[in-house]
Amino acid sequence: MLGVLAAALISAAAAGAVTDLLTRRLEVRLRQKGMVGVDLHKPGHPKVPEGAGFAVFAGATVGAALLWVLTRSAHSVGFVGAAAAGALIGALDDRVDLGGVLKPTLTLGVAAPLIAAGALNPRPLLPLLGRARLFIAINVLVPAYAAVVTNAVNMYDALNGMMPLSVAIACGAMVAIGALTGGVATAQLALVLGVALLAYYRYNRYPARVFSGNVGSLSIGAALSALPVYDGLEAFLLIAMLPFMVSGFFLLSSVGGLRERRQIVRRPVLVDSRGLIRANPDPAAPITLISILTLDRPKTEPEVVREAHLLTGLSALLAVLTLLALTPGW
Repeated sequence: MLGVLAAALISAAAAGAVTDLLTRRLEVRLRQKGMVGVDLHKPGHPKVPEGAGFAVFAGATVGAALLWVLTRSAHSVGFVGAAAAGALIGALDDRVDLGGVLKPTLTLGVAAPLIAAGALNPRPLLPLLGRARLFIAINVLVPAYAAVVTNAVNMYDALNGMMPLSVAIACGAMVAIGALTGGVATAQLALVLGVALLAYYRYNRYPARVFSGNVGSLSIGAALSALPVYDGLEAFLLIAMLPFMVSGFFLLSSVGGLRERRQIVRRPVLVDSRGLIRANPDPAAPITLISILTLDRPKTEPEVVREAHLLTGLSALLAVLTLLALTPGW
């Protein structure tokens, strides 16, 4: 067990170091190449280097590769493949705008490397039910699950630091759940991805020095979806991600289905000259977690992000408690 823990810690440290180094490099290179995004939630709409989330993918890939070298863990292969598929889709979307229907459809393919690597567990652990038997259905359910998680992370990347730290919190829950259930693959990979995200968060937190871009958020979402697949712990990741799911559900419901951000004319929130964010009172405006959190009063961006992180922390705790109190057979 000590060897497993040591391998995970070494791999996670490597992931964090590579992510930190590459993010600093990308901050400069992306600005030089004019690859910038507009920060719509700040007065003056400053331009920020966009696409630096690729550093998380690179760091997590190095960490997973090192984990494979140290332990010969086959689950690392599927993890890297899924993250790479997400990165490819995100890079294409950053260049050519895949649209609100094609992009989510393509993310179904995130599960293909997991299937090819034999990472799917046909007996997932479910709250109240214990170990299910899904030997055939698992091949349909996992692609849908992976697409949901990948796109939920992409949609959640709205405010400075909101997405990376929230995903890192969810990773923390999966480290605990993996350790409790003997899901070594889940715990190891969640630690690797979580540390990479924490390293990146330093640059993406308010005021953000870099943006993730679709290449970053989709690769992070795909990597996150791959964490629990080998051990069949997908249900607990979904519980830990409840704020992501709620935000995505309300957004899709309020805009009438799948839409790309560029296709949504009305903004879900408004920003005044002081930088305070408030929900858009227009009844036709989209509904997101941010607009829900600012219904009572205008709030600063860091305040909204702190509340989003708190909600994710509570959901992460709920996932662990659901395992301990409501799940038989683990």
